[in-house]
Amino acid sequence: MLSFAQIHQILRGVPIFEKLSEDLRSVLARSAIEEEFNADAVIIEEDAEANAMYLIVEGAVDASAKGAGDSEIVLSSLGPGSYFGELALLPDSEGKRAATVRAKEATRVIKISADAFKLVLESTPETTAHLQAVGEKQMREKLLHCSALFNSLPQQNNLTEWMEEKHYKDGETVFKEGDVAENFYMITSGVAVVNVGKKKGKSEKALHRVG
Repeated sequence: MLSFAQIHQILRGVPIFEKLSEDLRSVLARSAIEEEFNADAVIIEEDAEANAMYLIVEGAVDASAKGAGDSEIVLSSLGPGSYFGELALLPDSEGKRAATVRAKEATRVIKISADAFKLVLESTPETTAHLQAVGEKQMREKLLHCSALFNSLPQQNNLTEWMEEKHYKDGETVFKEGDVAENFYMITSGVAVVNVGKKKGKSEKALHRVG
């Protein structure tokens, strides 16, 4: 079992925590719980409510997401010194897990409570900004990995440089029938209705709902 001092030292080596004050690191260390998982054990599950983040002390994990049908697509593999589960705790997140994380082998982690982690975010806005940028990039990569249209391409990550996140209000038009096609759209949340037929006074007809 790791001591308080050992956990404190591990936190000092984590990039997002290395610039914290000793007091803030102590808050994290006091909230930390050491947990162990056997191979194939699920540590967090996609779409579940988030209540903690995790640091890997020993072992390795796979992060995966639901693909087409019943398939599961591995997004990344992580080893000692890596962390996961923090993005669902950010202020602008929905508070749900974006992926399932499963132990590849016997794995030991440090679990940090959501309350302690959020205290760090409130005290260090630059950490929040950095993680939000990381989260946006990971979301774009997940979309490409899980899309039947893109998941067979060899250089998926290069495509994220061409992607831009946009938000639309309920009822707002994304594009109109007859517009020159300039962009391709992938829906991350919400539902869009495809309407056709608004010509010469005719009313629109809902053709399809996508989400």
